[in-house]
Amino acid sequence: MGDGDAKLPSNLEKLNLLDHFVYGDFEIRVLEPFEPGHMQAACIVDAKNLVIQH
Repeated sequence: MGDGDAKLPSNLEKLNLLDHFVYGDFEIRVLEPFEPGHMQAACIVDAKNLVIQH
């Protein structure tokens, strides 16, 4: 999956995420194998029970 293929779930896509704090239950998909001491790329697959604060 290339970066151009990544899309946010529709309930997050319509929010301006730079202007809000968003809390909830997120399902993510890890895009890289685990390597100790390193961060892994991941994408958000689903988001439920969202709480949005300004």
